[in-house]
Amino acid sequence: MGSAEFDPARAVEAQLVAALRVQMDNLMRYEQWIPDAPVSAVSLVDRYRVLAAGDPAYRPDLAGLLTTASRHLGSVGRETEALPPAEESVALHRELGDEPGLATALDNLAFRLTRSRRPAEASTALVEAVEIRRRLVAADPDRYRAALARSLFGFAAADPHGSAYHEGLVLLRESGDSDPGGVAKALMALDVLRAGQSGLDHDRVQAHVLLGEQASGPLESAEDRAGFVRNLRVVSLALAQAGSGEAAEVGFGLVLAVGRPLLADPAHAEDIVFSVARIAGARDRAATVALWEETIAWLRTTTGTEAALADALARLAQTFNGLARYAEALPPAQESVSLREHLGRADLALSLSTLATALAHLDRPAEAIAASGRSVLLSRHEVRDDPGLLGAALADASATLARAGRPKEALESAKESLQLYQALNVQTRGAYRQDVIFSLRDVATRYAEQGKNFRARMFAAQADALERS
Repeated sequence: MGSAEFDPARAVEAQLVAALRVQMDNLMRYEQWIPDAPVSAVSLVDRYRVLAAGDPAYRPDLAGLLTTASRHLGSVGRETEALPPAEESVALHRELGDEPGLATALDNLAFRLTRSRRPAEASTALVEAVEIRRRLVAADPDRYRAALARSLFGFAAADPHGSAYHEGLVLLRESGDSDPGGVAKALMALDVLRAGQSGLDHDRVQAHVLLGEQASGPLESAEDRAGFVRNLRVVSLALAQAGSGEAAEVGFGLVLAVGRPLLADPAHAEDIVFSVARIAGARDRAATVALWEETIAWLRTTTGTEAALADALARLAQTFNGLARYAEALPPAQESVSLREHLGRADLALSLSTLATALAHLDRPAEAIAASGRSVLLSRHEVRDDPGLLGAALADASATLARAGRPKEALESAKESLQLYQALNVQTRGAYRQDVIFSLRDVATRYAEQGKNFRARMFAAQADALERS
């Protein structure tokens, strides 16, 4: 049986196409963020035009690349150039009858039109994208729910907290862990919209670039999950700071769901505990208690995670202190101190301060002062590595000493904390401003406790003036 005749030209073309496909797949996963760099997707579009002209089988690839090229041009501020490939992508997807691709192209077109200050046309494109995705969700909910949320979030530019935004949140909650990549992409799209014309800062750009790649593939290894968690945490925190608390809650919930298996891995457990802390910061204290208790229960099942367990116990104790549930704060605070003493951790000072707060409110002044004194002493040793730690320890010691009936020592501790934070604030050009305000109020309180009301009012006025400035 004879073999087919070898055609060198076809072999070269096949190799070229294979290389182009790899390049195309990589480009579709990444964003283009470097303003002065060539936009590779544009040159790749030109090469695919040649291929599609000779073989219509390449037209779907060309349609997808047009969307990518438009997105990349827009992300470096070239909005005028980004519109034509966006419009062409929509037209080509429509010709091909590719509804999922058409919806994605319409989302991109709507965003480009919004950035070009053409809101009416952007709304028309979004309405069509939503209609298409509603049909797709009806046929395959798990696959398309998060994508429908992404289209709905497009309306957030005009109506940040309207019905479309809330429907999108419901869809993302329903998606849960079934489509982590889709949920992450929807939250990234919302973060870009919330950033508006000012764009993303450097850390968010980096998080978006990496998360865009991670969200496009399976999260198979611990490293994949850890990277996904780390970058989604940045995006979720940005949403929380932008006033999209409910969307941030969805993101933090996904961080926890994806990161949960990593609690069994000592290499990643502390990072996940930090993520839980971010989630806790977006919730009220009462809801946070259950979150920390659940995290602690996971950590107890695995050896090698003692450092993360000590941190989680300290944070649970701090939460109980914040709720004035001091008796409940005592056991986790004591266990955290014990673990950190055994581990020789520098953050033992934080656990001791938390323990001192609980003891002081339980009318055990001698033990409270002893724990607080140790915390300050340890913090003085660590002042070169973390000067803010000593300021916090002194502030906590001030409160403990005041409650123990030692007002003069409490005042001295508060004044030293204030001086330290003022120096740090000057050195860091304002990074410790809130700590200075808190310390000024703390000194004012200590003076008032001694009946020195004029001095108390003077420091309180300084705090008010700094807060208004």
